[in-house]
Amino acid sequence: MTVVDLATHTAAATVATDPLPIKAQLNRSGTRLYVVHGGSPQMLVFSLPDLGVLTRINVGLGAATIKVDPRSDMIYLAKRDDPRLYVYDAFSLIPIDFFDVPGGVSWLAIDDTENTLLALMPAQRAIAVIDIASRREVGIVPIGDDPYMVTVAQERF
Repeated sequence: MTVVDLATHTAAATVATDPLPIKAQLNRSGTRLYVVHGGSPQMLVFSLPDLGVLTRINVGLGAATIKVDPRSDMIYLAKRDDPRLYVYDAFSLIPIDFFDVPGGVSWLAIDDTENTLLALMPAQRAIAVIDIASRREVGIVPIGDDPYMVTVAQERF
């Protein structure tokens, strides 16, 4: 993983990860970076700004995406072809809950205004809209072929 200095447009550091890093997310204070991998059952947690590995969490093989709720620091994790989203506590880093969605999820986004989690399901060509508080599906949005990513205007990746 390469860290880019945006002021100078140069590579500032390179950090080793497990095989096939797929997605990374910062916690709300910017002091932790969570990275999931396609080639490892581990989620790496890096401390920032020193980029040291704080811990490795076994999340199982097949991690597809991760999203950190910027308000609560709850970590949402989806696995390829698994119609279940897993919820991890940011402090203990243990799974505290899960909930079902209509299909495997490849990307997650959070709509702060509506307090919903948007789960992109490529095989279903749809986005599941999930109420974060109740963890229940509130709608399905059909979309076109080969969806890749979903985001909400003003969302921080």
